[in-house]
Amino acid sequence: MPTRFLGTRRYLALVKRRPIYQIQLSAVITFAIILLVIGRTHFLWGPDELTNGFGEAFLIAGVLAGLVDPVVQAQFATDWGRDLYWAIFSPNAPLDFRDALQGLASPDGYLDRVKYELDFTRVDEPDTPGYLNVSWGIWTRGTVLDRRGYLMHGQVVVVSRHDGKPSQYVYWSFESGDRKIAKDTAKLASSGALSVDSSGRTVLDQKKLRIDSGVPFQGNYAVERHIKTSRWMVDFLPLFQPRVALRQTIVIKGSAVPGLEFSVTQVGASNELTLSPDAEDQNDLSCEITQVAFPGQTTLVQWKPRTEPSHPT
Repeated sequence: MPTRFLGTRRYLALVKRRPIYQIQLSAVITFAIILLVIGRTHFLWGPDELTNGFGEAFLIAGVLAGLVDPVVQAQFATDWGRDLYWAIFSPNAPLDFRDALQGLASPDGYLDRVKYELDFTRVDEPDTPGYLNVSWGIWTRGTVLDRRGYLMHGQVVVVSRHDGKPSQYVYWSFESGDRKIAKDTAKLASSGALSVDSSGRTVLDQKKLRIDSGVPFQGNYAVERHIKTSRWMVDFLPLFQPRVALRQTIVIKGSAVPGLEFSVTQVGASNELTLSPDAEDQNDLSCEITQVAFPGQTTLVQWKPRTEPSHPT
């Protein structure tokens, strides 16, 4: 028997096994035909170009769904289904392959608490525009979800200074249970964990900090980092984490704060964020972010010189 109709027979066999899909596809195509009839004749409110355009769009979508969807799903199941099942459950599958699949399927942990503290000090130098020195503290508290444990691998980055020079790490610490490791500027430099990428960002490779043993599954840990950087008088700082963060706090303080207007925006979030004065020091501002932040989701802290209100004379 000629094989030229083999693809058509296979397609019809696939569609037959999906009655709900057939009903949905038929509904889309029927709706498209009704819109085309209305758009091109005097039936109901037609003729109408907009209605005709919608009809053509639904018809194209229906045809594409009818031709592509069953074949793609069947081909994916044929090509990948058995291999994925074998890779996940077979004891003979390479360990690296299984680990990679596990890493794609689930995160290795999450952060239940993140705190940023930004201390701003204004610097005025002769013949140069003013800028801000920023002491940047980051505290994170996390829980491990990886059943193999967590060895503090991965890199964290901070932006460059206002003049393009690298920001400086001045402190890093790791704590879990009764273990605590702390490194100052000199120890961080000698560890070989610091580098500068092509864009001028300072990169901390935590894998090179040589933590003796990791954090076990469902164990807790805390990491503290302190950086010195600088920014322009009208500028911003991006804050983000490589893991899911459940709650974040931003504290803004320093002698330059009264002369600046600040705003905080979480990219992709629907709710507005408000900075509130501290109860003890009205010059200090803080903001609580209770909406979950996903890995890499950025929160922008922006500022500009405060505009003094004009007083009538």
